[in-house]
Amino acid sequence: MMEPLRFFVELTHNGPMPARRAVREDGKTQYLISESGNFFHTDPEIYYTFSSSEPPLQIKVTVSASESGYYEYCFRFFYRLDGGALRQWCSDKYCIYTNVG
Repeated sequence: MMEPLRFFVELTHNGPMPARRAVREDGKTQYLISESGNFFHTDPEIYYTFSSSEPPLQIKVTVSASESGYYEYCFRFFYRLDGGALRQWCSDKYCIYTNVG
């Protein structure tokens, strides 16, 4: 069974906080914190290469708001095909409203 990459992101009025990636080692969960808006920009950094014969990579993201308010966000992925030009894919817009009491 494939283990998905798990990320957690908190939204604030000043924008998103750095993503945290859950990593399991020796039966314990640790969190790597992104050093930029790139979820994979952690220490150590991670890179993925794929071929058409490999199973897809599963990414699970939990987004929460840590301050009351209405938030709009989307996910953007940058990638290259066969070392070619940099491409991007952007998700539809998501909306979240929370009233932190």
